[in-house]
Amino acid sequence: MKKLILSICLLSGMQFIAGAQAPARFNYQGIARNSTGLPLASQNLALRLSIRESSAAGTIVYQERQTVTTNAYGLYHVAIGSGTVITGTMSGVNWAAGEKYIQVELDPAGGSAYTDLGASQLLSVPYAMYAASGTPGATGPVGPAGPTGLTGATGATGPAGPAGPTGATGPIGPTGLTGATGATGATGPAGPTGLTGAAGVAGPAGPTGPTGATGLTGPAGATGPAGPAGPTGATGPQGPAGTGTISGTANYLAKFTSATVGGNSQIFDDGTSVGIGTTSLIPGTKLQVNGSATATAIRGSAGNPSFSFSVFPGVYGESANGPGTIGASQNQNGVLGGSAAANYAGVAGNNSAANGYGVWGSVSGAGVAGYFDGGATGRGILVPNGAVGIGTIAPLGRLVVMQSGTTGIDTSAAIYGFANSTLSCYKGGVFGTYNTSNYGVGVQGIGYQGLAYADAAAGVFPSLTSSTDIGVYGSAANVGVVGVSQAGSGVRGHSATSSGVLGYSQATTTGGTVGVGNTIGVFANALTLGTTAVPTTRYGIYGQASGATTNWAGYFNGNVSVVGSIAKGSGTFKIDHPLDPEHKYLYHSFVESPDMMNIYNGNITTDANGYATVEMPGYFDALNKDFRYQLTVIGTFAQAIVKNEMQGNTFTIQTNQPNVKVSWMVTGVRHDKYAEAHRVVAEVPKEAENQGRYLHAKEWGQPEEREINYEINHSKALDAPAATGKAQRVK
Repeated sequence: MKKLILSICLLSGMQFIAGAQAPARFNYQGIARNSTGLPLASQNLALRLSIRESSAAGTIVYQERQTVTTNAYGLYHVAIGSGTVITGTMSGVNWAAGEKYIQVELDPAGGSAYTDLGASQLLSVPYAMYAASGTPGATGPVGPAGPTGLTGATGATGPAGPAGPTGATGPIGPTGLTGATGATGATGPAGPTGLTGAAGVAGPAGPTGPTGATGLTGPAGATGPAGPAGPTGATGPQGPAGTGTISGTANYLAKFTSATVGGNSQIFDDGTSVGIGTTSLIPGTKLQVNGSATATAIRGSAGNPSFSFSVFPGVYGESANGPGTIGASQNQNGVLGGSAAANYAGVAGNNSAANGYGVWGSVSGAGVAGYFDGGATGRGILVPNGAVGIGTIAPLGRLVVMQSGTTGIDTSAAIYGFANSTLSCYKGGVFGTYNTSNYGVGVQGIGYQGLAYADAAAGVFPSLTSSTDIGVYGSAANVGVVGVSQAGSGVRGHSATSSGVLGYSQATTTGGTVGVGNTIGVFANALTLGTTAVPTTRYGIYGQASGATTNWAGYFNGNVSVVGSIAKGSGTFKIDHPLDPEHKYLYHSFVESPDMMNIYNGNITTDANGYATVEMPGYFDALNKDFRYQLTVIGTFAQAIVKNEMQGNTFTIQTNQPNVKVSWMVTGVRHDKYAEAHRVVAEVPKEAENQGRYLHAKEWGQPEEREINYEINHSKALDAPAATGKAQRVK
């Protein structure tokens, strides 16, 4: 059972004026009553209004929702077409086709639990919307035929008409009888000869003929290979015994111990290996020579060199002009040395010449001239004294790496480091440090046309001096230091007392520090680091500019979004001057208010009864409160008042004369969630550390030392480069 009784009255239809565009809405008024018939006075209602096609249960072609508040008599009115659209459009309703019904559903609680109040047919008024479109209506039906008139007098005979067209040709008659056969004609000439037929199948072969005479004998063939050798002949008889005397030990190579007597030599041969100075042969060794602590086992000389070593090696090779010793192998090491003694080498080299080499390694192909493997706990190579050069034979430092060409390995970095430590604090592809008792640079990188640190510290940058500690220094014509990361920070800087990352640029179109990112170019966050004290104020980004004609602490070329509040000394828009855009700017100041105020305005003309309803955006009530109104009549002396204040995103203006143009302005104070949580407080005491200081000390006639953030603005880390620095560039 329905709990509501709705008394409905359609008031006026489309406000249609010939020659003007009709608004796509029409007025609807009703009285809401409860089940006892009493009006629902001063109550917020929710209506769902539907226009149905052809019948009360027909297809919905347009549907909207409206919220209204009844007056003291339960009366409310709405403009159908101005609510929140649920489906369809008013302009899309085909008023020319079929009947239209309006269905009303109501929720007295203002929600969406609607009660269906029924549907009724729309009569002529809403169809003004169709007439207003200017589209001609459909042609009406043909009226009934009128009565037959009286027969008129016979007219005079008209002139003869033109001759009619020639009739069609008649059908062909039947075929006549066949005539008699004529005489035989003369014989025609002979036709051409026909084509030759295909060849017949070959007949069987005839009998074989008699054998011919024998031919001449050919030349003799080449001589065949030699046959196998014959068997070995019988052994001849043993010769007579010699006259010498020999005695010795088995497996020793014999030698003459006198002119006619033989004995053991130093050479021992067990049939597999040969030993000199030893009979304890290592299996698989063809020749084994044993020396002693005071005797060289093997020494080979090619000429007499001007020097020698006072050692007793297993093998000693020397030469006056060529290599002392050569080792060669097809599949293994040419020379292999080993040592079990501390502070000694498996292979050692020494050279006393000014430009000589203790150990020399070279390759003729794509091999490795020197290979050093220290294993898991050892060291690959140690140079306790002297300089090391890679790519140069004249290193000026402890380690100098230079590229000599532009192809092959010289197309990559001169030094490439990779660390695989499991301790993050020790990880580093390249690690540089400096003497802890003096000032200096841990790692210094200088690119093309870069400045050496000594030159940069000699007046180009005031914050760089000979007493400045630098962990990493980079300088180049374009970019001094570049950091790239696939997942973390490309460059990370930390300082306990100054800037974590500091960048300088002397160019006029680039920045001292530049950030480029796929999503975020520069990200800044101020937070507590370690055990440092927490300040009263933190700055995610702090900008300062000075010394130029125009100084921008921050400049954004594009849109700026701030999720939070903005505090400023003043604010303007700045555009090219509309009347002289090439030579002037135009500034206008912002409108300020202690409230979080929104301003809306417009013009409207009252109707023939002196009324006009101003419709605000659908979000107006949800966003604003505490409304203020201003009205100004235009073009005539008249009075204007706000007849009905803002309700349901509309307010009504009334003038004492009809058809008066009125300029209106409405202000509202924001009451959205963010505004309610972050109200502007007009008067706020300064922070404890800023008591007695000024945001704009100069404008108050105070020295700049009394300006808030004076210490930050004059920090040494923010010193500008000197204007006249002269330093030699590294080519």
